[in-house]
Amino acid sequence: MALSPASSLSSLTDDTPELTKDVDLENVYHLVSGVVRDLSLPGGSISLPSEAQIEMEKIEKLLVGGAYRPNHKVAVSGKSTLLNALLGCSVLSAADMGGACTSVVTEISYQEGSEAVATVLFKTRQQWETELRHLVTDVHDANNPDSLGKLANVCSRQDLKKMGTVEKQEMLPEQSKELESSLIDNLLDDPAVKDKLGNASTVSGTPKDIREKLKPFWGAATWPLIARVNIRGPFPVLSSGIVLADLPGHGDADIVRNKVADQYMQDANTIFLVAPINRAIDDEGVQNYLKKHISQSIIDGRIAEDSVVLVLTQHDVIGSNADTASSKDAEIEELTNQLKTHKSQKKQPKDSKHSRLPETRKLRASLGIASYVPETERIGGISVQQGRCLAVISALQHKYQSIYANVSGASAPPRPIPIFCVGSSDYLILHDHSPTKTAIFSSKSETGIPALYTHTMHIGERQGVSDAIHLLFLTYQLLNQSSITVEGDDEGSEIRLEKECEQEVASLVQSIEKMFAMIVDESSPLIDAAKQQSLHVFQAVAETHKWNQYLALMRRQGEFGSTNLNALLTSPIADSESLQRLWHVVFNEDIPRTVLHCMKSIHTAISSSVSNLRHRSVDKSLHSIETSVQDLSSTITKGITIQQRQARRIWAPLMKTRLSPQYASVAAITPGRNRFARMKSNESFIEGSAVPIFEALKAGIKGALAECVELVQAELQHRVRVIVRDVTVITADDKCPSFLAKVRADKEESIFEMMDSLKARVQ
Repeated sequence: MALSPASSLSSLTDDTPELTKDVDLENVYHLVSGVVRDLSLPGGSISLPSEAQIEMEKIEKLLVGGAYRPNHKVAVSGKSTLLNALLGCSVLSAADMGGACTSVVTEISYQEGSEAVATVLFKTRQQWETELRHLVTDVHDANNPDSLGKLANVCSRQDLKKMGTVEKQEMLPEQSKELESSLIDNLLDDPAVKDKLGNASTVSGTPKDIREKLKPFWGAATWPLIARVNIRGPFPVLSSGIVLADLPGHGDADIVRNKVADQYMQDANTIFLVAPINRAIDDEGVQNYLKKHISQSIIDGRIAEDSVVLVLTQHDVIGSNADTASSKDAEIEELTNQLKTHKSQKKQPKDSKHSRLPETRKLRASLGIASYVPETERIGGISVQQGRCLAVISALQHKYQSIYANVSGASAPPRPIPIFCVGSSDYLILHDHSPTKTAIFSSKSETGIPALYTHTMHIGERQGVSDAIHLLFLTYQLLNQSSITVEGDDEGSEIRLEKECEQEVASLVQSIEKMFAMIVDESSPLIDAAKQQSLHVFQAVAETHKWNQYLALMRRQGEFGSTNLNALLTSPIADSESLQRLWHVVFNEDIPRTVLHCMKSIHTAISSSVSNLRHRSVDKSLHSIETSVQDLSSTITKGITIQQRQARRIWAPLMKTRLSPQYASVAAITPGRNRFARMKSNESFIEGSAVPIFEALKAGIKGALAECVELVQAELQHRVRVIVRDVTVITADDKCPSFLAKVRADKEESIFEMMDSLKARVQ
C-alpha cells in the first residue's frame, strides 16, 4: 500500500479500501527479526559489548513474539457509533450498555484471523478499596443517594440497609468507624467482587458477536470494577498499526473520568476531536471543548506533526441546521412530547392509524429520526447536508485560524486542519445491507466514513514507515557495535572531531537553557498572581459546595464531581495566554530550529572528516552519517515533545502534592458542632502557607525544565560519541567470529537500501 498525497482522500470509491499487507514493512520486520535471531542462536552467541547490548534491548522492546507490532494510538472521545463505522461493525454501544463503555478506556487493535478477542481488566483490590472508603464515608456523612446507589448495585447486601437505619440514630465515633470497616470488608470479600479484583476476563467470537458477549460485564454490578477493556480483531482500518481508543466523552461531569481522558489524549499519537455537526458552531459547551483541545494541541506541537483531526458526526441527521439548532430547543422538546403522545396510543383502528401516519412522519422528520423520512426529503436532504458540511467546515477553519493566531502570535495563517463530516448510522446501514432505510445518503462515500477511514489508514502507515526506519537504524547500530574493532591510524583526528561535536552540543544545551529561563521568568509573576487569588478560590469553593460535598472534595485530594480545586488554584498560570504563546514559540519554533542547526553543524563536521579516513568507503560513511544524524534529530525532537507536554501540565499536580497533608487534615475532622466551619480552616491555612506553597511551584517548573535539558544533553552526548566512533574506528573483520562477519556482510547493505526506499515513501 503506497502512501498517497492528502488530496487523494477526496477521490474515493464507494467502498472502503481492501485490507492489504505492506510488503515493505513485512520485509523490514523479517530482516530485523532475523538479525536478532542470528545473534541469539546458541551456536553463534557471543558476549555483546555494552553499546551493542543497549541497541539489542531497544530492538527487543519493539519486537513482540518475534514480530514488530505497530502501536500508534488514536484517541477518540466518547463516540462509539463513529468507532463502529470505522471498524465496520457494531462492537461498542453506549446505549445498550447504559453509557458504561465510555466510562473507561476501551482500546481496539488489529489481530489477524476471523475472530475478535476482548479482554476486560479489573481494578486491583487496593484501587477498589480506596474507592469504597470514599463511597462509604460519603454515605455515612449524608446518606448520599448516588454513592448509596453505586454500592447497592455492586453488592446487594443488607449492610447498606443497616447503615441507613443506624444513620438515623446517634452513634459514637468508634461505632461509626467499626460499622464502616465492617461494610468495606464485606464488600471486598463478596464473591461477586473478590474473584474479579486484580484479574482479567476474556471473551472471543466474531467481531459482530463481541458486543453481545461483553454485555454481562457492563451490568450495574460489574462495570464500576472495570479498569480498562482491550479488544483485538480483524478490523482492516487498524491493520496499519492504529490502536483506536474510546474515551469518556467531553461532556462527562466526573473530574476523575475527565482526567483519565485528558491523560490518554496527552500520551496519544493522534487525537480525533469529535463533535456533533449541528452543535459545532453555536453550542457553548462544544465550542469550549474544541477551543480547549485545539489550543492545547497547538501548544503541544501536534499541529506541526499533523496529529489532530476534527470529526463532525450526525451528518446524516435531518432537521439539525447548525446555525439554528440552539434556538430550536423549545420546539424540539414540544415535538418530542407530541411524538410520545402518539406512541402511547395503542391498538388504534386501522383507519385511525393511517390517518395519523403523515403527522407522525412529520414529527419524526423534525426530530431527525431516520426511518420515517420520505424518499423525496431524503434526496433533497443530501444537498442540504453537503451545504451545511461546507459551511461548518469553513466556520471551524476560521475559528481554528483565530485560535492559532491567539496562541502562537503568528500573523501567517496555519495549514488547514483536517475536518471530516460523517454520517455513521447511514454508513452502518449501507455497510450491513440492512433493510432499514437510510436517513439521507444512498452510498457509502456520501457518508464521509470512507474518507476518514482512508485518512486513518494513512496515519498508521506514515507512523509505521517512520518506526520501520528507526528500527532499521537500531539494527544497523547493533551490527556495528557488535563488531570487534581496532583503533584507526589517526587517533588525534577522532579526539578533535569528538570535541568539535561536543562544542556544538554544548552550544545547543546553552541555547535551550536560555529559552527555558524565559519560561521560568514569565511564570514567576503568574504564580504570584495565583498566590494572591488563592484565598478567594478557597472561599468561593466553600460557598458553592454543601458541607458533605466539601468534605468529599477534601477526601479526594481536591478532585470531586466536576470540581478540581488544584486546577482552580493554578488556573492563572495554566490559562495565561502570554505563557501559552511563549511556550509555543519556545518548544514548537525556537527549539526545533536550534536543534536543526546543531544537527547540520554536526553533520558537516563529521562528513568533512570522512575523506581523510582511508579505511572505509566514503559514500558508505556519508550515508551512515546522514542516517545517524537524521535519527538523532528525530529522537531528540520526540524526547523534547514528551517532556514539554508533561511540564505544561505540571501546575495542578504540583499543587495537589503540596496541599495533600492539609486535605488529609481537614478530611479527618471529627463530626460534631460547627464541623463545616472547622473544615474551613483551609482559609487560614492558605493565608499562612501560601508563600512556601507557591514558591514550590516556581521550583517545580524550574526543575522539570532542567530535567528536560539533562535528558537532551545525555542523549546527544551518547549518540554523538557513537556516530564519531562509527566513522573513525576500523572494523577488523578478520577478528570477528565468522557468523558475525557474515551477518553484517549480508544485512548491512540491505538495511541502507530499505531505509532509502522507506524515506522515499514519506517525502
